[in-house]
Amino acid sequence: MSESAFYTQAEDKSAGLEALLTVKEVASLLRLDRTSAYNLITSGRLPHVRLSPKRIRVQRSALLEYIERCTRRGQEAESSADKAAV
Repeated sequence: MSESAFYTQAEDKSAGLEALLTVKEVASLLRLDRTSAYNLITSGRLPHVRLSPKRIRVQRSALLEYIERCTRRGQEAESSADKAAV
């Protein structure tokens, strides 16, 4: 999915406000099922905004930070494995 998927009509109408993604959009961008996306949210690993008891949104920046954290952890794990092999 392209970066344009991170943009919503709401963001275009209200400049300066960050786009909020639905759980379905987050799941699609991460190539997960919705249950797995909800698990990331309810476990606290992915920060979210609860608009009502049944409406959860994720800030685009929070999703990007989550991806970056996961990427760094993966690189650190690879680095540790390389050192252990020596």
